[in-house]
Amino acid sequence: MKNINKILNERIKGVILEKLMKKELSFSEILKETELRDHGQLNYHLRTMLDEALVEKKNEKYSKTPLGERMGVYIKQFQSMEMYPLSVVCAIVKNEKGEILMLKRAKSPQKGKWSFPGGKIALGETIKQTAERELFEETGVKARFDSVLGLFPSLVYNGNELSFHANIIPVMMERISSKDKIILDFREHDDFKFIDMEDVNKYSLIANNLNILNKIKEKSFCFEEIIFKE
Repeated sequence: MKNINKILNERIKGVILEKLMKKELSFSEILKETELRDHGQLNYHLRTMLDEALVEKKNEKYSKTPLGERMGVYIKQFQSMEMYPLSVVCAIVKNEKGEILMLKRAKSPQKGKWSFPGGKIALGETIKQTAERELFEETGVKARFDSVLGLFPSLVYNGNELSFHANIIPVMMERISSKDKIILDFREHDDFKFIDMEDVNKYSLIANNLNILNKIKEKSFCFEEIIFKE
């Protein structure tokens, strides 16, 4: 997707997209709808938006493209200060002994705690693609996606303030060898361990990871909404 910050910093482009989210408009209609008085300014913005594939022109009418529609949704959320939960994939990776691969966080939030490899789903990315990409980026290990294990809508509070809201999706990856070379990005994590499932209580895990492990042990597919207060 095009750089949304660029669009947000050019307010008139956001206004044009907002108008085109509702219907197709001619140049003169856009001029009227946006209350612009400068034909040259509007012509410049429409030309650059055509170049950026945010709008298209047919029969003297301008309309949003699929990319422009997605950008328009982001702009609407930004302008209305709307915020939504993240979608986060956790890669559950076991070695030949059945031990779970955990990484120790090297930065805040929750620095020094242990967590699964994983991260946010990128726009247009599948759960499978996210799991395999994040595992490789964080550990250098290439392992194939196996199955989705559950869904954990999670709200983390710091006192009375909501600090984190995500839909966490744990997925099982194919087994790897404990001899596989782990290459950490030390900006993100500074240590790793293969931890026996019976010993996870001995480690300080990030919010909800222990709950996820316990639920995974109980049944094949699990759903639980978690509210965690620090």
